[in-house]
Amino acid sequence: MPGVQLIDRSRPVFAVSLGVGSLTFTVPSSAKRNDLLLMIIVRDLGLFPPDPAGWTFITTTSSGSGNAVGLSVYAKAVGDDEPASVIVSPLNITREWQGQLFVLRGPIVNTWLEAGGGSTFTASLVPGTASLNSQMPTNLFLGIWAAAGAPVLTPPAGLTAIDNYNTAIIASRTVMFAYKVANATGLIAPATATSSIAATGREFSLMIRDRAPITPRAFVTETPGNIGLLGRDSRPSREVGTAGGGGGGGS
Repeated sequence: MPGVQLIDRSRPVFAVSLGVGSLTFTVPSSAKRNDLLLMIIVRDLGLFPPDPAGWTFITTTSSGSGNAVGLSVYAKAVGDDEPASVIVSPLNITREWQGQLFVLRGPIVNTWLEAGGGSTFTASLVPGTASLNSQMPTNLFLGIWAAAGAPVLTPPAGLTAIDNYNTAIIASRTVMFAYKVANATGLIAPATATSSIAATGREFSLMIRDRAPITPRAFVTETPGNIGLLGRDSRPSREVGTAGGGGGGGS
């Protein structure tokens, strides 16, 4: 049985109106009811976008000092009357904002972020790729690279490029998105990406799972028996802790 499938994606548009910045993501027309929308926002270190209404905050990851790039991730299930776009606002207009919206489809709507990681690269021709553990061979491995300036980035062998673009509204930055199906369990360690010039930035890796994990992890709700991002768990209720809050977390 196939696992999570990447169906479509869209690139956001950053705009400023009356001194207020916003990112607008178009929801691809290919999205259908119960698909998962995964929204990834690439941001400057320490700046957090507001949580968009109707979306579940998943995680935030930031780089170490000297590579001031962070990542915020949100998800929601496609409904019967899904809006044609999602607007994230207000945003600081003196910073660079980028991202990607993905349409994911799987046999079970309970789609989880199973693991995440990252690594910094400084003046490097080989931006790293963080290794992640996978509990299922049908998991989807997503790689996101953010590099200062305008290098030409190429994904690692074995990963399929999704998008690669540069913006320079405030400070030039290039982002690249790529993916692969895990095809195995255990440690997944892709090769490194390459850059046309020595680049400095941050690489992020996400492992997306198409069903509740064997051991519940961090993403739970405060409702007993409701485990996971989107779907209700049918197992007996038990105390699993409280959810880890909105987009203001992380560092």
